Amino acid sequence: MISRLYTLFFIAFFTGFILLSCSGKDKALLTPQDSLKEKKLLDSFSENIQYFPEKYSEMVTDTTLSNGFRVHIKTQTDMESSVLNEFKQDTIHFKYYFRNFTSNIEIFRNNQSSKKVIDKSLFSDKSEQDFWTKAILGPITVDFLNSTEEEVCFNVYFCIPESDVCKDYKLFLNEKGMERVEKIITPELP
Repeated sequence: MISRLYTLFFIAFFTGFILLSCSGKDKALLTPQDSLKEKKLLDSFSENIQYFPEKYSEMVTDTTLSNGFRVHIKTQTDMESSVLNEFKQDTIHFKYYFRNFTSNIEIFRNNQSSKKVIDKSLFSDKSEQDFWTKAILGPITVDFLNSTEEEVCFNVYFCIPESDVCKDYKLFLNEKGMERVEKIITPELP
């Protein structure tokens, strides 16, 4: 019985010794950032990821022109393609994904219709590859002043998000689907 009492005392003594030696003093000296690094959680707190727009969106426009054309434009978010703009501010790494857009234009006149898909591939050229990898399509509008009896003119532009760098175009479509594109040269801002 005494040996059992010594054994219990011995176990209690060592358990108490072990518990008292784990005071956490080494953890108290860690900064919150070091503590997150140790637990491999720093990246989840130091990264800010956002998508613009967050969800699928679409805009539909139907227009009838005085020259007999009827135009249907549907612009939608391309959920599979985006442009990344990333930067670091203090200890936070920001990643902003700007989703690309595509537009479907359908033109009706004299019981004929033609369709055209508008995206970067129609306008991009290899000499300005850097611009085209960073740019997204803006809203397409009908240019009433430059539309004629034979064709409808559209204003199309592409811009690099969060910058003033843009390229403007005039797209002309006729009832048979024939197209021509004119690049608008705008003067550089000082």
